[in-house]
Amino acid sequence: MKYIFLLLSVVFLSACVSQLNPFSPGFNPIGALQGQQPIRVQEGLGVSLSSSPSEIFAGSKTTLYLDAQNKDVAPIRNIILEIFDTGNLRKSNECKLSIPQLLPDQITALSCTVQAMPIIQKTQSETINARAKFQSVLTAVQTLDIMNEEIYTREKLAGNINTRPRVYTYRDRNMQMDIEFSDDMPIVARKGRQYFVYFTIRNIGNGFVDKITFGENFMPIEQKNLRFGEFKNALQATDLLLALLQKQSEIFQKTGSEETYCSDILCCRDFKTIYPSGKVFPRIACELKLPENAQQLVDYQVLVPLLYNYEVRAQSQLKVVK
Repeated sequence: MKYIFLLLSVVFLSACVSQLNPFSPGFNPIGALQGQQPIRVQEGLGVSLSSSPSEIFAGSKTTLYLDAQNKDVAPIRNIILEIFDTGNLRKSNECKLSIPQLLPDQITALSCTVQAMPIIQKTQSETINARAKFQSVLTAVQTLDIMNEEIYTREKLAGNINTRPRVYTYRDRNMQMDIEFSDDMPIVARKGRQYFVYFTIRNIGNGFVDKITFGENFMPIEQKNLRFGEFKNALQATDLLLALLQKQSEIFQKTGSEETYCSDILCCRDFKTIYPSGKVFPRIACELKLPENAQQLVDYQVLVPLLYNYEVRAQSQLKVVK
């Protein structure tokens, strides 16, 4: 198990985690719950659009350049560069490029030749629009400690209880996932009470993300379903994670009800598809439970992958003169 999570720490280095202490002066519990925390825009994929020359005569040609650099600390996949709008300029080809992967700090570029209309009334400025689409994975590896009241009382009297904060944040340069528990950990399971974990997903990058669908690109995966130890190459773990997400999704589609998805520890509401309001998605709630005949869970790991599709845009101006 130690090897498994050492491997995860290598593969998902892009997911920086911070523990937000509710007793620190800068912590706003209302903002944390309602998604009102200020979001600092990051740049995961840097894109720029330029032309050479940037001023042309009517009827002449110029070359457009769309440059993209992966500024994150993890690879991104399935990149598509496209110059999709050239105004009144005629493209010589599709102006589109597909790349399977961009490593950290790696740069790629798309070039495209365009021609101005042969006759114009006067000097005019053409607006050119381009975009870069890609796929990435933000993964949280979250530890749970749950115990019944009898064990908690005994361990507290023995001085073995170390309270941990209830809010944790994982991020790369595009997306952020806040995980908040209804109680500080360790969570004490008392009769007649319900306990929850909440997931709030935010777009903190310089682009757009469309939607999140439970079971397709988001699903908590519990410790018993993790099988990373068989892989010696850490780079294979991302592929395994995606395959695991797909497998869990298939299981969910067959066995899950229309309203909830329940495993050993978590019962999550099946929210189908959610869309962001501005930069923040609606909060996702899952109920926590102590398994029957169990008195304590210590260092129980839950893997929470978010497989997201992202789009970054760039714009440039080109002057056409008579």
